[in-house]
Amino acid sequence: MSVGQSRRRFFYDTDPEAMRRRICACLESAPDPGELGIIRALLVPARPVGEAEPVAGAAYRAVEGEPYENIVLVASSAVGAFQRISITEDEVYETPLGAIPIDDVLRNELCDEDDDIFLSRQGHEHNFGIEAQLPFLQCALSHPFSLVPIVMGWETWDFCRELGSALGEVLSVRNALLIAPVEIQSATPEALQELVRLLEGMEPERLSAFLHAQKVGIQGVGPVLVSYLAALELGANQARVLALRRQSNGSAALAVAIYRAS
Repeated sequence: MSVGQSRRRFFYDTDPEAMRRRICACLESAPDPGELGIIRALLVPARPVGEAEPVAGAAYRAVEGEPYENIVLVASSAVGAFQRISITEDEVYETPLGAIPIDDVLRNELCDEDDDIFLSRQGHEHNFGIEAQLPFLQCALSHPFSLVPIVMGWETWDFCRELGSALGEVLSVRNALLIAPVEIQSATPEALQELVRLLEGMEPERLSAFLHAQKVGIQGVGPVLVSYLAALELGANQARVLALRRQSNGSAALAVAIYRAS
């Protein structure tokens, strides 16, 4: 494998057994979400460390033991806006828990679906929102999985619809899970209450208007909307806020499952 085709990821403890014990303990201590049907997408804390770690545990507990074959991670750019959607050119991501292959067939299908989706490393360097989820997925899921990491350099409603439609199309024949890392940076109690109502209301256009009006300070607007749009195309009909926790720095950590109820 040539240089640049594989990236090594390190989070928390670099010792694999220490990492696995910590994350498994986090999953074990999370509340049982009960019956949720088929989960199509999860909103998870972009920085699942410190006070946000139990919220991440609540999200990943909801899919613990599930045999997803494909994971699509949709994140905001950590290096500023750029008017495209980028899928990493790397072939493998590595964590202390092992290598995760990038699904070349799936990413090429996505590029073929929309002219705004490109193979590029733009936005992927040091994108903690993507990288921090990988060990949680490796501990929670029951089988090895392939990965497609996507960075949205532009998060307008039109871009969200384009990517949501493309994902809905290519994932319709796959056993896949969408992950959207989100960070609520600031919000009044009233705004958080309205956000919860809209997140559980399954109306992406109304949610988009609320988020783009900046009534809450949130990183991950595009990934949130893409998750809802794609999940609806994949048959999801309900959403539940699994955990919402205000943190001492004024931000809030959020976990949401979007699923098809039986």
